[in-house]
Amino acid sequence: MPLVDEELAASGCVISVMGAHAGEDADVIFGRKIDDCETVGRTFWVAKSAKARPPQVQAICNPGPGYVIFVEPVTPGGARPTTESDSATEYSPNRTEWLALPNGIGPVTGQMDGAATALVFDRLTIDVDRTIDLWAYADAADPDRPLKFALGLSAACAMRKDTSAHPQRMKSRYRRVVAVGGLRIRTVSGCTRSLTSASLVSLCLRGTPDPVARALSTVTDQAFVVPDTAELTDAETAEVERIIEEVATRSFRNGMSLTAALVAFGGLTSAALVKNPPHAGET
Repeated sequence: MPLVDEELAASGCVISVMGAHAGEDADVIFGRKIDDCETVGRTFWVAKSAKARPPQVQAICNPGPGYVIFVEPVTPGGARPTTESDSATEYSPNRTEWLALPNGIGPVTGQMDGAATALVFDRLTIDVDRTIDLWAYADAADPDRPLKFALGLSAACAMRKDTSAHPQRMKSRYRRVVAVGGLRIRTVSGCTRSLTSASLVSLCLRGTPDPVARALSTVTDQAFVVPDTAELTDAETAEVERIIEEVATRSFRNGMSLTAALVAFGGLTSAALVKNPPHAGET
């Protein structure tokens, strides 16, 4: 069965509105990522949407397989082009153990901050001729709500459900499918599992060390202390202190460890960390 038909028949998937990225148009990006799949066996696709975070992706890929459907924006150029072009050099399934990106893989670019994650594909194709009905999907995180996109939230985990009668459904019902991807999974001891022991197919990324992220990486659960900021600028020090204060408060209120609260903070604020914050409007 063609990959696109597998995806359209699945009960859940990630749906992403495709736009230009870091100066590259869609054809160039897809061509590079398809080459990765053919030569290296996988590729990394940076995902910044708060509606497609690792736990959410994990849920729709369990027990597997998992898929991503790329669709056109509602109007040409409607998806805001991303402008960040930092290059990742390593990835991690748990933000603790870091591995070099596979040899031969093309550039993995985007905004490499503390909330950067990536979807890992082992199959990707633009050989599709399909249209998708977005009213046939609900928000996987809240099945009583229809699937919705907004600028800055252009990818979302979705589940099959008729939302055609919902008053808050998207105005644009049908979108052309431009590409489909299969999320990388593996079989371990007879069970279908994703790349990591935590069953996450979204991976943490890091690139050229960011001074704020590097300082925060030294945080431990032993003490609520601000990391060493001797090498930081005044602005970077202020940012570290702001994050630590927020994380410490969240840790205390929710009974979480400091490092767990720091990871949660990065995930919960992923949309806010984008330099061009999202605003209302469909993409």
